[in-house]
Amino acid sequence: YSCTSLQTVTFEKGSKLKTIDGIEGYAFSRCWALTTVDMSACTQVTEIGSSAFYKNSKLQLFKIGTRTPPSCGGSAFWGINSYSVLKVPAGCVDAYKKAYG
Repeated sequence: YSCTSLQTVTFEKGSKLKTIDGIEGYAFSRCWALTTVDMSACTQVTEIGSSAFYKNSKLQLFKIGTRTPPSCGGSAFWGINSYSVLKVPAGCVDAYKKAYG
C-alpha cells in the first residue's frame, strides 16, 4: 500500500496470497510507479479485494491466468490508466468482458 517505487509485481506459480484465493483489499493501492502486474501463473484466483489496485494511474499491463473471472471488490481498479491492458487466458475474453467489476 502506497509504495512509491514498486514498478512490477509478479506472482509465481503456487504463490500464496494473503486471502484464501485472492488479493487482499488495498494491497497495491496507491503504488504510484506500478506499471505491470503479472498473475499469469496464478490459475485459481477467485477474488480481488476492494481497492486492491486503487489509483495506480501508471498501471499499463495486468495479466491473469484464471479462466473464470475473479470477483472484484468495490473500486478494485478505480483510477487506473484508461489505456491499461488486461491479458487473460485464450478463449476467456468474453467471460471477462461480461464479468461485474
